[in-house]
Amino acid sequence: MAVMHKKGVFFTLSALLLLSLVFADLLFEAAPHADQADKIVRVKTATLNSFVNNLDEDIARGLFIAGFRSLIAANQHISEKNEFLDDTEGSLIEAMLNGTIEGKTAGIMDQSTLTEWTGRIRAQALTVGILVNFSFILDINQSSPWQIDFYSNVSYNVTDTSSTASFRRNVFIESSAELAGLKDPVYTIYTQGKVLRTINITPYEGNYVSGANTENLIGHINALYYANSSGPSYLMRLEGNLNDSEFGIESIVVLPDLQEQGLPVYERSSVDYVYFGNENPEIYVINGTFEDWFRLDAEHLEKYQAEDIAK
Repeated sequence: MAVMHKKGVFFTLSALLLLSLVFADLLFEAAPHADQADKIVRVKTATLNSFVNNLDEDIARGLFIAGFRSLIAANQHISEKNEFLDDTEGSLIEAMLNGTIEGKTAGIMDQSTLTEWTGRIRAQALTVGILVNFSFILDINQSSPWQIDFYSNVSYNVTDTSSTASFRRNVFIESSAELAGLKDPVYTIYTQGKVLRTINITPYEGNYVSGANTENLIGHINALYYANSSGPSYLMRLEGNLNDSEFGIESIVVLPDLQEQGLPVYERSSVDYVYFGNENPEIYVINGTFEDWFRLDAEHLEKYQAEDIAK
């Protein structure tokens, strides 16, 4: 619902500024003063300047909407194709600009791409005598385990059709999308779409086990929470890269959930990127937990404070 609200106010500032230009023109066309032309130039220049300044805010909104929806589109594409992305960053940028992923139309991007947005701005501006041209250079990265950052170097030229005033501007815009609530593509692929998981940040980080009390660790597992780890980041997960990242996240694979769906289960570490990966480190039963299936590898005993209750 929050995304729809942002989309609803997407053009508000620009639309108001465009209307102000119309009213300014009408006002001065009706005023029979000798210096009418100079006043029109001043008004158009000031209004055009305000229009340019407020475009930056609209671009940031557009970057957020296109970026967030591209993440949903990527997950839908992975689910439909049953394959990870070949190039996460390239696919997300393709969705943000063209509304496609690997050449296939992504319905969630309809009317939400940066290209469509700039097209609507150009059309609106032209009706009141403003010419606007845009160019984008996009980049996508992670600066934390729990959000994706979208960056854009935006260049645009704004000119009124009578060549009274013009502006050229180059700005750096950034926006971030939170990962909470997004699907984890690792589960989508490795469980054949039968066991789906969404990113849900644990409240127990650093407080999983106290002495022999494992209540928080059990709560973490039961609630299907994710924790920061040395595992793959979300961007890496979208292309099936299970290597380590400083922005890595991990969950615990609940083996009974896999069994209920008729999927094979293995005697491996329950940490997702280890369980679904190619490594097979030594594992330990953790006393006071789900001893019939929950296992941790040595690297994760310390993280979950389970060194003293492992066997």
